Amino acid sequence: ALESVRGLRVEALHSRTPPEALAQEARARGLGPARVCASIEELAARVDLVALLGPNATRLAALRRIIAARETGAPVRAVACEKPL
Repeated sequence: ALESVRGLRVEALHSRTPPEALAQEARARGLGPARVCASIEELAARVDLVALLGPNATRLAALRRIIAARETGAPVRAVACEKPL
């Protein structure tokens, strides 16, 4: 399904447990470099859109970290988040 989104590129991934298998799958499907980042801040420094797909209880803290990274110069312009926030 991601292949059908025009211009989509998986630049980087972050997870509490390293998403190596997901990154390999994204690269194999030609979706981009899918670098694995050690932190949300590292991820925010590499991308202009972050998709928050984690458990409900983790989303608000992650969003706050993304906002803080943006305030210190990260290029993030948008955040997509599953409901509920």
